[in-house]
Amino acid sequence: MSQKKTLAGRIGAIFSSTTGYLANLRDNIDNLKQQRDQIVNGRLTKAETIKRLNEFVDDEAASFDANYRFANAASTHDATPRDITGFQIFGNDAGPLLCWLLGDAIKHRLSEMVEESNLSEGITASKRQEVIAEIEARIYSLEVEEETIITDAEEAGMEIPRREGCDPRVVLEVKD
Repeated sequence: MSQKKTLAGRIGAIFSSTTGYLANLRDNIDNLKQQRDQIVNGRLTKAETIKRLNEFVDDEAASFDANYRFANAASTHDATPRDITGFQIFGNDAGPLLCWLLGDAIKHRLSEMVEESNLSEGITASKRQEVIAEIEARIYSLEVEEETIITDAEEAGMEIPRREGCDPRVVLEVKD
């Protein structure tokens, strides 16, 4: 009887140790996923932010068809100032019109605003992708270790539930 208690005690200790290790592994996975999400949703650098704003202003300006809105509308034989739709600047086209007329001034002011802001400086888009790839590789490695523990436990007759949100490639043993 004492051998059974000793064996049961050892099995219990192994199971306890395994589940403790697994809980720590899962905490590490969750922490890495949080880090990844912070980077994914984090700010760009100020220079990249300014570049995006400049591209937006240029796109807005390019979307304004000045020839159609002004020259074409004003050149009809029966046009009156009220018929020239391009001059309805408080309608839907105010943004594109202003970007078309004042694009450089708008870009300059937006650039100043970003430079003067107290926004935290983000990381570059290329560095962001590199860091995300590193984190995802670490997550994948930890999930493979997690799945190994789970399958080893199953083979030993112990059931350990799988974590929600684990990578299906790991569970299905898909090799990259």
